[in-house]
Amino acid sequence: MDTENNQHNRIFKPEIGRGCAFCDCGQEVEAKPCDGCFKLHETSWLEEYPQNIPTDIVEVRFKNTRRSFYQNVNNLDLKRGDIVAVEASPGHDIGIVSLTGT
Repeated sequence: MDTENNQHNRIFKPEIGRGCAFCDCGQEVEAKPCDGCFKLHETSWLEEYPQNIPTDIVEVRFKNTRRSFYQNVNNLDLKRGDIVAVEASPGHDIGIVSLTGT
């Protein structure tokens, strides 16, 4: 039996999980958002419509069911599941992008 390619023998990194599912998609193990794994589930209602108007507003979720909307003033190429640092009062906070305006 080839133990090197056995899915159970791969090293998973739980520190990058943050509510994400791990997927063995080829060469590396990837973390992907998993619908319904979080305390607050979000649905991108407009992604199926062909004439979306792009916006620079993103929704970021934090621990303890807190979420907030932020403007992407640096025009970063943000996608759902990206870990971001945002300005908070006081200081900064770390969260995960849950919805984007595209």
